[in-house]
Amino acid sequence: MASNEIPFHNNMKFGKGFNRLTGEVLASPAVKGTTSVLQQAGGQLVKIDCVTIQDVARLHEQLGIDVAASGSHGPFSGDAKVQFASECDFSSFSTYVVVRVSVQNAFESFDDPVFTPDAEELLINNNPTRFRERFGDCYIHGVKTGGEYFAIYQMTSTSKSERQSLSVEVNAAFDGVISSADLSAKVRTAKSQSTSHLEVGVHVFRQGAISEADLDRDDIMRTAKGFPPAVAGPNAFPYSVTVQNYTTLRNPNDQFNFIEIGNQQDVLADLMRKRFEFLELRDDYSYILKHPADFQNHDGTAIDLDKVDRTRLEIITAVNTMQREAVACSKNPGACSFTQFDAGRFEAEKPQLKQGVEIPPPPPNAMPNLVGQMADPVVRLLSCIQMEGVDHCLNFLGGRLDALGMDARTLGNFFFLILRSGVRPEVVGDASRPGARVKSQFPAPGTPVEPLSVIRLELTQ
Repeated sequence: MASNEIPFHNNMKFGKGFNRLTGEVLASPAVKGTTSVLQQAGGQLVKIDCVTIQDVARLHEQLGIDVAASGSHGPFSGDAKVQFASECDFSSFSTYVVVRVSVQNAFESFDDPVFTPDAEELLINNNPTRFRERFGDCYIHGVKTGGEYFAIYQMTSTSKSERQSLSVEVNAAFDGVISSADLSAKVRTAKSQSTSHLEVGVHVFRQGAISEADLDRDDIMRTAKGFPPAVAGPNAFPYSVTVQNYTTLRNPNDQFNFIEIGNQQDVLADLMRKRFEFLELRDDYSYILKHPADFQNHDGTAIDLDKVDRTRLEIITAVNTMQREAVACSKNPGACSFTQFDAGRFEAEKPQLKQGVEIPPPPPNAMPNLVGQMADPVVRLLSCIQMEGVDHCLNFLGGRLDALGMDARTLGNFFFLILRSGVRPEVVGDASRPGARVKSQFPAPGTPVEPLSVIRLELTQ
């Protein structure tokens, strides 16, 4: 997000003053003039994707949250997306799949803005303190309308393989390879068979459009794909505004100096980044307390639950201190002196997963992860083993299997086992096309392939 673009809040209107330190919209307009929409720009800018994310920083990036800017535009000022992201557990034991739809209609902005009489009077009288109190340090110059829709599938488990397996299925549902009903069934099965505390949650955020609430996974995929036309015309939502410094306007008093707030903004931005580091640590320690049997100290000894809880409370105290100090800084430049917060110590003390906890040995008929593999060697090996034995196929295909990103014999043994149990393979796409890869698969990686069932590989086109 650009530095002069901030999320829309209630009461934001063209020309109103804005205080970037507190995130406050001032009551009196500082600027007036006509506004217009760029001509021949009646279409929409639409971005739709489905992304698997392993860390909190990328989650914020996908949601369009600038952590630093959220501090410099008013610490903890109630930004709806920041609050939405906070509903998700920041633990490093979570994997997120974000279904994102962003729609931007034509941009509306001032044509030739000028100061209002009230603002001009304070400028002429060289009264910067009063000007700042009434009009802040910038004004609302433009409005972006359209809408944003996010659905976050959050999978939490000590097993990374379980999280990755379900993330593949969510992507397959988004691409239409499997239905939403199939996805719901897979989630239920994975949770019932999990030995690694698998939990799956769905968080939905929408700005724009009028429709029924999304109550299940079918609703989510349907809403995502129909969202762009739903936020056209009168259903568009003003999801962000651009602000402009007063220095860009014609000033009746060239000697007038606006209050400098750059240092405060920089300090608050740094603090917001540090705060999210500590939030992730807080949720890691909370997760460890919920599943202590899966963790140990770095020297292999059992963890002390009381010590872990004391550390968690210490982290929470640090977060609360950051919040108090940030609010004080936003009100008074002289109060921008912060306690030193060291995330490294808490990270070093954090218990680690016991060896072998994360990925238990898979059964012989467990589906391997073929997504991303070159399609030609996978399909050739599959086709050969439908008719011949493993050794024959490995010798027959020879160098054609060099492009495999996994052990050819292990994959051959898997194909031999399931095909001889009556499993029917389906391949969608042309494996001979140069550069073709496996785009999605069914069943998901790690899922046992039952006799007389079907496996399906979809290839890139």
